[in-house]
Amino acid sequence: MPRPVVRLLGVVPGPIRGGQIGGQEASAPRQNIAAPRPCVVGYAAVVGELIPFAELVRMRRQRVARAVHARCRMLIAASIDAARIELVTAPVSERRIRVARLRKLEQLEQYADMLG
Repeated sequence: MPRPVVRLLGVVPGPIRGGQIGGQEASAPRQNIAAPRPCVVGYAAVVGELIPFAELVRMRRQRVARAVHARCRMLIAASIDAARIELVTAPVSERRIRVARLRKLEQLEQYADMLG
């Protein structure tokens, strides 16, 4: 991989327009801001590694998403445990509702496990 070339911006001297500074003729050239900058090849030593900002943002988002997903899976598992306990202690008239709820939570847990 070729080393990056560092370009240093130089200043192109140009004449002072008007010719006088403080009543005296100007002898020092003035910077010409509109002139094209010459390209000067600088040092070839690598000072540090450049990581694009978008890559940092992507890595942070992935780390946060993984943490949220893990927390969500823990909450679903705790809800399944609580639903199983409620199913055992529920009156007979409510058991069909509790079984359906437990089934939905288990399906949700399977889906979350498939995602990662």
